[in-house]
Amino acid sequence: MGVGECDRPIVPLPGLRLQSGWGIWGDGAIEICDTSSVDRSSAETENWQMSRSKQKILCALGHLVKQRRTALGISQEELGMRANLDRTYISGVERGVRNPSITAIASLASGLDTTVSNLLENLEIEAENIE
Repeated sequence: MGVGECDRPIVPLPGLRLQSGWGIWGDGAIEICDTSSVDRSSAETENWQMSRSKQKILCALGHLVKQRRTALGISQEELGMRANLDRTYISGVERGVRNPSITAIASLASGLDTTVSNLLENLEIEAENIE
């Protein structure tokens, strides 16, 4: 099969926009092809939309954590010590690349001197504001 001939469905990766000319396949292969001619099933579209929605939630959570942390005037390292989490994990949460468990969220809230419900109070509003 030559360049421009796509015979496999495209699986979008979180945080990556598909551009005409590149295809990302489920097996991890990246090939040059014309993605504008590839049919996307409704299931794939729903999965992509769900993935995008999840990414918005994670970014919104990260924003809320960072907002609270900076309001307290503490570093990621200090929050990590308070929450018993690694500083790099805190960074990942704030950047929206980590998907923390409910116990990690509880630890973050505790480290931020708040409750889980207070920390997450504006999560949906923040997520709606993310492009």
